Amino acid sequence: YLCLISVFLMSVNWGIETVKWKRLLQTATPNNELLKSIIAGITVGFVTPGRSGEFAGRVMFLNSDNGAKVFYLSSIGGLAQTAASLVIGVPFVFIWSNNIFITEIVTGCAVFYLLAFFRFDLLNRLLSMWSFLQQYGLLIKPADLPDINTQIEVLFLSAIRFCVYSLQYVLLLMFFGVTGNVP
Repeated sequence: YLCLISVFLMSVNWGIETVKWKRLLQTATPNNELLKSIIAGITVGFVTPGRSGEFAGRVMFLNSDNGAKVFYLSSIGGLAQTAASLVIGVPFVFIWSNNIFITEIVTGCAVFYLLAFFRFDLLNRLLSMWSFLQQYGLLIKPADLPDINTQIEVLFLSAIRFCVYSLQYVLLLMFFGVTGNVP
């Protein structure tokens, strides 16, 4: 039953990602099309170095004529997921690590990712200084960037998704009989 629960939670995890993706795109696209886009992104990302092809997979099933927008919003979603994972992880690193340097590094990374996520507009302004990016339509319009309420909602959904993923991980460890110290 542990394995079955973990498999069921996979659909919950992808469902949360679908809602997050819908909020970022601010679209009326049906959820099943967004889910196809997510699964295509996971598939293409899996076979490319550093998941670099994930956005290309997501574009395949979207009726979007603006690939740059999809790329940037996918990046923002990735930043949210990493930021949520690090923020949730900081207290555990503090509790389980005797090395203050490691704790400070993880805390610094969490702060950096939160700043990058909430202030993506600054990076967008910096990129807009390169005229060739504007010339070829490789920038996201400031109006297409998520507002603060959307950002908070996406970060919250990312945290929930991290918790679901962590629960899946623990359930599979229990299923395979892995025991010992958690750290």
